[in-house]
This record gives sequence, C-alpha cells and structure tokens, in this order.
Amino acid sequence: MLQRQLTYIFSSDPKNNATNISPQGDQFTAVLYDPLHVPHHARYCTMEVQSANIWNVIPNISASLNNNKFVYSDGVNPGFYTITIPDGLYDLTSLAYTIGVAVDNQGIPLALNWVDLFIFTGDQSTQKVLITFMSNGLSINFSLSTVRSILGFLSTNPGVANKGETLIGDEIARFNTISSFLIHASFINHGIPVNSISSGVIANVFIDSRPGSLINFTPQVIPVANTNELIGARLSSLSFSLTDQANNRVDTNGEYWSFTMIVRYYSDN
Repeated sequence: MLQRQLTYIFSSDPKNNATNISPQGDQFTAVLYDPLHVPHHARYCTMEVQSANIWNVIPNISASLNNNKFVYSDGVNPGFYTITIPDGLYDLTSLAYTIGVAVDNQGIPLALNWVDLFIFTGDQSTQKVLITFMSNGLSINFSLSTVRSILGFLSTNPGVANKGETLIGDEIARFNTISSFLIHASFINHGIPVNSISSGVIANVFIDSRPGSLINFTPQVIPVANTNELIGARLSSLSFSLTDQANNRVDTNGEYWSFTMIVRYYSDN
C-alpha cells in the first residue's frame, strides 16, 4: 500500500491571504490555489499538525470575561472607587501595578495614593493571594470587584481589615485560565475527541512559554486524526479556529497564529 502526503502551512495573517478573519482573531479561512484532494480510491486518510506558532497573549482579564473591575473605598471619601482593568494577560505583579497606576491616575482628588492602600503578594505554598491593608478604614467591595475570580476571593468576603492586617484569599488564585489551545478544522466531522466531545480538533497546543512570548509548539508524539471523510473530497476553502482547552473561543489580542498540517492518504496504487 502506498502512502501519499500533502503538506500545508496555514496562517491567520492577512498578508498570507487569510480571509474571513474574526474580530477576535481566533477564526480564519484559507483559500487554496490547488484544492486539497484525496482520490476516491484511497483506502484511508489521516491528518496531523506537525508544529504550531501561537502568541501567549490571550487575555485572562477582560471586559468579555467579566472580570475586569476592582472596587474599593479609601475610608475617607464617601462611596467606592471603581477601577476598570484594561484587557490583558496578567500575573499578580503586573495586575497590582496596573491597578496602582489606575488609582493614582484617576484624575480626581485622592485622600490616599496606591502605596497607602494595598499590597498584593502571592503565597507560593498555598497558591493564594494576600492583600495587606496599609491604612485604617479601607475596604474592598468583593461583590462588585469582578477581578475577585482571578484573585481567589469570594463575593461574600467582607473585604475589610485594619492597618497592617492581611486578607488571605478564600480560594487559590486562578491566573492560569488557559492551560492549552485546541486547533479545530471545520471541514472534518470528528477529529481528535476530547473525552466524549468531537469538535474537529486536530491539535492540542501546550503552553510552554512566558506571557507575551511566542509558543513554538513541536510535539514529540504527534496525535493523528482519522479523516476518512476527506476521501473523494476536493476542497479549496478551509476554515480553522482556535479555542482554549474547554472549547471556549479566545481573543488573540491582535496577534496571528499559524501551523503546519499534513494530510496523508493510503492507496493500492
């Protein structure tokens, strides 16, 4: 039995003629000059992703995730201040810095600057966030602070402490909202199943780079998808999408992604 191989590099970059790019950058279509064709006499057909390049910039805090609000009181002025955190991929240090800059740049008279409010630290042993109160009379409204889901605080936490005291997160912090990416091909029926779910998955891309850097994914063992439905097909328009490990759409934050795909088919001649 003879094996034949078709190799493609697909990219979501419009400079590489990608079309139908979604506003989030997670979906695109590639139009082939030579259609992908698996002849009728093929015995079986498979598909695999040899490598992938994805920027590790998918936001873990954003308006669409509804986790971008930090609401606090300085105990001096009436009411609460609401800080809207820009969409981005944050760790605890960068999140505390961003909130601090926003507090100091609110453009309104402040009784206390950020250094007099809170200090955020991480406890590596428990994976919880610690918030130390730097003045008396401060409070954090966790029922309105949607960033609590990342920080590991419950909406029922009273969010109050005296000067020098520290609040400990109710749960572990959840900055790693995405553990891997799934690449889907819309033109196949099943692909690689995730438990009992078949959604056209052709690759599971592990995140092995720091936030803000490029993931250069080259698996040592390449999963192979059965794509016998391509036998006899002639396709010139191929659509792909990128999701997180739970099949949720992602926002690529303006960055493009690409991968190398191989279609193999086997025939008697």
